[in-house]
Amino acid sequence: MAVSQRNSEGSAKRTTKEIREWAIGEGREVSPRGRISAEIEQAFHHAQAKTAPARKVAAKSSAAKKTAAKKTAAKKAVAKKAPAAQKVAAKKTVAEKAVAKKAPAAKKVAAAKKVAAAKTTTKEIREWAIGEGREVSPRGRISAEIERAFHDAQAKEIQAEAVPVKKTAAKKAVAKKTVAEAVAKKAPAAKKAPAKTTAPKTTAAEKIAAAKASAKSAAAVN
Repeated sequence: MAVSQRNSEGSAKRTTKEIREWAIGEGREVSPRGRISAEIEQAFHHAQAKTAPARKVAAKSSAAKKTAAKKTAAKKAVAKKAPAAQKVAAKKTVAEKAVAKKAPAAKKVAAAKKVAAAKTTTKEIREWAIGEGREVSPRGRISAEIERAFHDAQAKEIQAEAVPVKKTAAKKAVAKKTVAEAVAKKAPAAKKAPAKTTAPKTTAAEKIAAAKASAKSAAAVN
């Protein structure tokens, strides 16, 4: 009970002091000490009630300012990071543009090659048809019949070129067999040839004996 009384007395003193300061600030007549009149207290509370919404608005505006400051800081951080991302995006864009520039050039080259190949083929077919005595216009599209005949003739030429190669290989194989057979026939004749006989060598003793015998026979004849 004593503590609650002290608290209430402290709050009453604080309120009285606030009311007195407010009244002085408003230019009202109030004693520096003692009890404050009920009229001044009522005017103080009315003024507090009026200023309460303003305080709430001020608190909200302060919170809004803090939130706006945080958002601004976040935007600045994003803005700092943005140039790096923009540089990367710019590099990608440059690379993509370079690829895009090269792609049409490559397509044009491929198309030009196809056109050149078609022109060359058309020219060859026309020359072949003229050489074969076929009717063909000097310009324009060649008929499918003449094109088919040209390709058939080309295929036959390729086959004709391949056949002599095969025949040459077969001839070489036959020649190798003939040589091998000839060598095989000569081999037995070499084996049948008689071996050379070598005269026996006479020794020194045999030579001396023969000389003595011939001397004796000569003496006997004399």
